[in-house]
Amino acid sequence: MKEVPNASILSSYNVPKTEQGVAQAIIRSVVDFKRDPWPIVSESAKDHIKKMLNPDPKLRLTAQEVLDHPWIQNAKEGSKCFFRGNR
Repeated sequence: MKEVPNASILSSYNVPKTEQGVAQAIIRSVVDFKRDPWPIVSESAKDHIKKMLNPDPKLRLTAQEVLDHPWIQNAKEGSKCFFRGNR
């Protein structure tokens, strides 16, 4: 069975290396989904990342919503929904 990467792995791509840089990227909600590896990542996984990084705390996912997101639920079931072709 192919292991499905989790959100922390996804969110580590194209992120600045310092804590301040990471904080600024999150505040500005900067994730370039057109650059590698994002073009091959499923829409569900990208949706999950976008919602977790929403700069508005009222709209950002809660911890429970993160766990309840369909991408996480599919990963629990062993789905290969990380990559586009495997939804």
